[in-house]
Amino acid sequence: MAGSSTTSFDEAAQRYANAVFDLALDTGEVDAIDKGVMSLAKVIEGDRQLSRALKSPLYKSEEKAAVLAALAEKLGLPQLARRFIGVAALNRRAGDIPAMARASSGKGARHRGSSRVGTGVAH
Repeated sequence: MAGSSTTSFDEAAQRYANAVFDLALDTGEVDAIDKGVMSLAKVIEGDRQLSRALKSPLYKSEEKAAVLAALAEKLGLPQLARRFIGVAALNRRAGDIPAMARASSGKGARHRGSSRVGTGVAH
């Protein structure tokens, strides 16, 4: 069962990423949204306490949304990114924002015609 819950989180992150990417594409803000949401994701991932709090059911969605709104303002995120983050938090997905940001960033990279290249060593 553990794999199925991970898959559902991945699917949810992908759905949110698709939605914000489509909106960013419509408004011509793909690069700004990508940069903004990724900067917030880095802040979240760089602060273990914040990351845990955003994933914790002990805090209300409204509290998480307020914290994320303050961070988004401090980081100077575009209005569309702020609304996206607020909706995700209020829908109890605050802890998934870094995954959403990575998925959206990947869509942005493909849109710009670039992709990540992985390297490995064959054994």
